[in-house]
Formats: sequence, C-alpha cells, structure tokens
Amino acid sequence: MNKIVIGIFIMSMIIVTFGQQPCLCPKNLDIVCDQFGKKYLNPCLFQCELKTRNSAIIRRSCSDFNNV
Repeated sequence: MNKIVIGIFIMSMIIVTFGQQPCLCPKNLDIVCDQFGKKYLNPCLFQCELKTRNSAIIRRSCSDFNNV
C-alpha cells in the first residue's frame, strides 16, 4: 500500500514539474488582436495563447477590425 502511495506521489510530482506552466500576466489593459480579430487584454495574454496553441497566430492591430 505504501509503495502505491509513494508511486502516485512521485508521478504527480513529475507531471507538475514537467507540465505546462501557467502564464503569469499583469492585469493591465493594452488590447491586442490576432489575425481573426480575437481580442486579448494585453500582449502577455497574447503570448500565452501562442504558447498553448498548436497553430500559428499573428498579432495585428485591433483598429484593422473596427470597420468590419
């Protein structure tokens, strides 16, 4: 029983250590958009999205989408 508990503990520590770290972004408001017009509150959150996606996203000015 103790070996199972120790094994589960070790596996959970490995997952936490090598898992994807959450993005720690400030809460400032500096809105940026991607190529599809999706808005992000600031460039840091945009960079976090880049890290979590498998596909490429391109940063664009949100003013490009104001007339759409």
